[in-house]
Amino acid sequence: MERAASSPWQTRTTRTTPNLNGSAFRLENRGGDAHTTRLRLSLPAGASCRVIQDGREVPLRRTNDPDYPHLSQLQMGSGPTRVEIIRDK
Repeated sequence: MERAASSPWQTRTTRTTPNLNGSAFRLENRGGDAHTTRLRLSLPAGASCRVIQDGREVPLRRTNDPDYPHLSQLQMGSGPTRVEIIRDK
């Protein structure tokens, strides 16, 4: 799945794991400056997941937003970063 973005970042291709328990994508920083990008997630009821950025787990916290109740803050440098969302069993 390719997705064009209207902001300074863009993803190329999203891949799912063979057993469908996760997704991975490369997030590009088109602006070039170091900043924090918020990744907001809406998961099925009772589901949980882990967010991995460049091989390191990123904290996933609950929010008060009923539409996107989970939030991870990704630290963006000048280059691209690999993000994985893995569903817990």
